[in-house]
Amino acid sequence: MKQELEYSNTLMRTQQECALDGILVVSEKGKIVSYNQKYVDIWKLPEEILASRSNERALEYASGLVLNCDAANAVVRDLYENRRSRSHDEILLRDGRVLERYSAPLEADDGRYYGRVWYFRDITPHKKAEDRIRQANERLRGTISQLKEQKKQSGILSEMREILQACDSTSEVGSIVRRSMLKLFPHASGALYMMGGSGRELEAVAAWGPGSDAASPGSFPTDHCWALRRGRLHLVDEPGAGPVCAHLRKGSRTPSACVPLAAKGEVLGILHLRVEEGVPQEIQARTTGQIGRLATTIGEYLSLSIANLRLRERLAEQSIRDPLTGLYNRRYMEEALGREISRAERNHTPVAVVMLDIDHFKPFNDRYGHPAGDALLESLGAFLKTNLRGGDAACRYGGEEFILFLPDTSLEGACRNMERIREGIGSLRISHLGRRLPPVMVSIGISAYPDHGKDMHTLIHAADRALYRAKDEGRNRILAAAG
Repeated sequence: MKQELEYSNTLMRTQQECALDGILVVSEKGKIVSYNQKYVDIWKLPEEILASRSNERALEYASGLVLNCDAANAVVRDLYENRRSRSHDEILLRDGRVLERYSAPLEADDGRYYGRVWYFRDITPHKKAEDRIRQANERLRGTISQLKEQKKQSGILSEMREILQACDSTSEVGSIVRRSMLKLFPHASGALYMMGGSGRELEAVAAWGPGSDAASPGSFPTDHCWALRRGRLHLVDEPGAGPVCAHLRKGSRTPSACVPLAAKGEVLGILHLRVEEGVPQEIQARTTGQIGRLATTIGEYLSLSIANLRLRERLAEQSIRDPLTGLYNRRYMEEALGREISRAERNHTPVAVVMLDIDHFKPFNDRYGHPAGDALLESLGAFLKTNLRGGDAACRYGGEEFILFLPDTSLEGACRNMERIREGIGSLRISHLGRRLPPVMVSIGISAYPDHGKDMHTLIHAADRALYRAKDEGRNRILAAAG
């Protein structure tokens, strides 16, 4: 019997020492019955505490090593108050280690309680591995989310570029850019500015977002924008940390960016973006990063598209304009007048057709030379462009002869309007090579739809006959076509 007991004790000690866990056995009276070397290694208990066999002293020492000792000790107290309960939890030590803790009661077959056994395992390497896996998964999810976002952004940019390529004029660009920017940067306001006719001011053609009214004024000089002065993206990611464009309203508290739009040395405009106020800091930072990453690409797309559209517009304009006077040419006149007559027929409204000819133009050329004659024609063209109504059109028909058509204008109204034009032309002061040229006089013949004809050729012929009657009657006068 004694040998069996010795064998059993030896077996138990051997099992304890070979265990991967730190094992501590405590009697029902709170005395340390046994422990293994792994337990000592984990807790690094001083020899005097182990020699005292006092579990209370061991607990007090261990409490100084545990990060949240109150919660850990509460579990211990509950176990000793409820002898038959078990527990399984994790405790964090101040040195960064994580221990898995398990406790169970020591009970005989007859139910007698002898004490409690504690198991401790250092799971720090497993926790670190879990953290690495979790961080890797978070990075992977972030990468996947970023790739999805980039794919979405790429699709929006491709759609914008495709639609811009299908535009007929620069007037369509603003609405397309507005729609695309709202999709790309839902937490940013902005505006698109195009170079005005003077070449010295930018004019707003589109604005979007709740902060668009605070972005910039309707127009401003080009030197008010740092992006144009520097010739590249001007991003202010921290308001107050860098130079702020003069066209921005003072007191901006969010990041903003200006993207210059230029092609082949020609400044076309700018794209302005501003992160909205009131959105969370994380969204502000993400939106700012997206703007910084995509702004240059967007600027290149817009610059190329606007440059191509302007070139097409210039070519189209050249095809319908007389290069000397800047008025419409005969080709445009025939198409446009035909459309106006058709519209007048549908709407039952009048159209006046005017033939205007410069009096004594050939003697003028013979005396002052053809360059002076060109200067006269150029001045006359400029006067007509600025003194006709918005819907009226002036065309150079040939040589010194011009055709004007006035939609929604009766014969009487056209006569009154042309009298004002005749007097204005007579008051022109034209100089050439520092020499004042003589006053210009014109003869004018007028016909009207439908009184003098229902097609273009008949109306032009009627106005032409009235013009020749005006010439025969002494020039520098207006005559209406005969009824």
